[in-house]
Amino acid sequence: MTAVSLIPAWSLRRTRRVCALAALALFSAAFGLATPPRAAALTIDCNQAGIGCISQFGYTGVSTWGYPVDPAGNNCTNYVAFRLARNGATNPGRLGDAHEWAANAAAKGFAVNQTPAVGSVAWFSASSSWAPGTGHVAYVEAVSGGTLSLSDSNYQGGSKRWRVSAGEAAYPNGFIHIKDVGAPAPIGDGTFVARQGSGEVYVMAGDSPVYVSTWDAFGGPKPVQVLPAAQFDALRPEPADGTFIFGTRTGRVFSVAGGAPVYLSNWNNVGGQAGKRVVGVDDWAIDNAGHPLSHLRQRPKDGAFLGSSPSGRVFVIAGGAPLYVSNWNHIGGPRPVAPVDDWSVDNAGHPESHLDPVPQNGYYLNAQPSGRVFITAWGAPLHLSNWAHVGGQAGKPIVTVDDWAVDNAGHPASHLVARPYDGNFLVGRPSGRVFRVAGGSPIYVSSWDRVGGPQPTVSVDDWAIDQAGHPLSHLLKFPADGTLLRARPSNVRWQVNGGQRSTSPGEGGIVVDEVGLGRVPLRPATSTPNRGGTPGSGTPGGGTPGSGTPGSSTGSGSTPNGPSSSSGPRLCTVPRLAGLTVRAAKTRLVRNGCRLGAITYVGRKNPRADKVVSVKRRVGVRLARGASVAVTVRR
Repeated sequence: MTAVSLIPAWSLRRTRRVCALAALALFSAAFGLATPPRAAALTIDCNQAGIGCISQFGYTGVSTWGYPVDPAGNNCTNYVAFRLARNGATNPGRLGDAHEWAANAAAKGFAVNQTPAVGSVAWFSASSSWAPGTGHVAYVEAVSGGTLSLSDSNYQGGSKRWRVSAGEAAYPNGFIHIKDVGAPAPIGDGTFVARQGSGEVYVMAGDSPVYVSTWDAFGGPKPVQVLPAAQFDALRPEPADGTFIFGTRTGRVFSVAGGAPVYLSNWNNVGGQAGKRVVGVDDWAIDNAGHPLSHLRQRPKDGAFLGSSPSGRVFVIAGGAPLYVSNWNHIGGPRPVAPVDDWSVDNAGHPESHLDPVPQNGYYLNAQPSGRVFITAWGAPLHLSNWAHVGGQAGKPIVTVDDWAVDNAGHPASHLVARPYDGNFLVGRPSGRVFRVAGGSPIYVSSWDRVGGPQPTVSVDDWAIDQAGHPLSHLLKFPADGTLLRARPSNVRWQVNGGQRSTSPGEGGIVVDEVGLGRVPLRPATSTPNRGGTPGSGTPGGGTPGSGTPGSSTGSGSTPNGPSSSSGPRLCTVPRLAGLTVRAAKTRLVRNGCRLGAITYVGRKNPRADKVVSVKRRVGVRLARGASVAVTVRR
C-alpha cells in the first residue's frame, strides 16, 4: 500500500482559498468584474464547474502526492502535481500552498525563471493582481511567441483552459521547471491541420490556421495533421504580418497586415514575389474575414502600421482606417510595418482593400506630439477637452496618431473628414443633448419625433458642440453656404448663406428640429445674400507636413501636399465617394457643386450591393460648377 502523507487542516483551508480566489479572478476578468492594468489579451477556451475541461488529459480528480481535492475533484496544486507525475516526475516532497511553490521548488534545486516551456508550472505570486494574497499554479500546455496556453483546476471553482499574452495582468509571475516536456516542432505553411475533437480543417499560413471550407479549393482531399487541442489553441490567432496569401480559386493576392488581408494589385508594387512568404488559402476565408473560423480580421487591428508601396508612405490603423504618419518622431520613433499596396490605401472603402475610408465611430485619437485627444464621429475628429466628460479613459479604444492627420482632416491622405457627414447625430456629454449635423454644423434636436424617431448617435464632448467654429471642434458655428434645411414640424425649407437663413421653395433638405434651427439668424428682408468665398479658405494645417517620408527609404513625392485654397462656391470640388451608395454619392456631389455622371457597374450581385468603388476624377480636383463625375459601382 502506498503511504499517503497527511496535510494539516490549516494547510487544507489555505489551499482551498488559494485556488478558489484564483478561480474568482478568472471569472472576474472574463465578465468585467475586475479591472486589469490594461486590456487583457485573455481567451477562455473552456470553463466548467467540474473537471470537464481537463479530463481530456486523463485527470480524474484523485489526490496526487497527498494534495487535497474538493468533492468534484478540483484543486490547483493537485492538478499540477498530476500533470507532472504523468510527465514522469517523482514526488519532489511537499511544495506547500500555491504561493509557496516557487521558493520551495528553488530550495529543492529546481529551476525557477521567467522562461515558459511546455510542461512547466505557471506560478502566480501572492502579490500578483491575478491571485492577490494567495497565489495560484497552472500547467503550461503550449507556448507560441508571447502567448501561453494554460490549463488549471480550482478548489470549488471548476476547471479551465485559457490563453494569455505576456505583459497582461493574467500572465504568470514565473515558471517552475520540474519535468518539462519537449515542445512540438513548428508547423510549416501549407500544412493542413485539424483540432483534436473537431471536424474543421485548416491550412497553415503565417503560423496561423486559416479555414478550409471545401477540398475543391485545393484540388481534392489532402493529408491532415491532427493537433492536440492545447497545441492548436496556442497557434497564432491570425497570420503574421508580411505573410502573403492568395485565393486558390480566384488567384487574388493579399498581404496580411494587422491580421487582415489587404489587396495586392501588382507584385511589382511590393518589390516582386521573390523571397516573400506566399501561401494558397481558400477564398472563403478571405471573403469571410472577420468570421471566427477564418482566422483573418475584417480590418487590420488598431495601432498596426502599414508601409505603403511604391510611394513609401506610412499609415497607422485607427478604427479600421489608415491615418497618415508624416514623421516617425511624432509617435515615438520607427515601428515595424506591414507591406501593403498603395492601391488598397488609396481605395480604402473598396471591399477588397479591407480598409475603411474613415475611422469607425467612437474611437479616441491620441494625437502626438501635441497630446490632444479627439473622438471620431461620422468621419471627423472632434476634440475631447476632459476625459471625465465621457466617463473616464478606462475601456476606451485609444490609438496614437500623428497630429498631421488631425490638423489636415479633409486631405485624402489623412482619411479623416473636416466635418462630420451631414444628416448624422451627436450626443453631447455630459449634458446628454442631441444634435443633428447639417452643413457641418450641430443643430439641436429637442425631440426625436421632429427627425423621424430615434437614430444612431455618437457621444462627443459638449465642448466640441458649444465651441462650434473653433478649429479643434471640427464643427461649423452655422451651416455651410448653400445648405438646404427642412424644418419640422412647420415643413418650411430654408437655405443658409453667410450664417443666415432664408426661405427656399422646393423639395429636399436635411430634416432638422425647428427649435434647434432658431439659433441660425434670419436674413433681413433688405439684405443681399452673401456670395463670398467658402469659409475656411486656404490650406489647413499649414501646408506640407514634416520633413520627408517616415520609414527607412522613401524616394521623392511621398509626403502629401496640403489642399489648395478654395475658389468659392462657384466650383465643383470632387469629394471622396468610395463606399457610398449611388444615392448618397449623388447627394454629396450636388453638395459640392457637381453632378453624377455615367455609372459603370462591375461584379455580381452581393449583400454589399450598390457601393461606389472608384471615381473617374481625382478626389479634391476643382472643376467648373455642375461638372459631371463618373463613378464605378460594385453591384
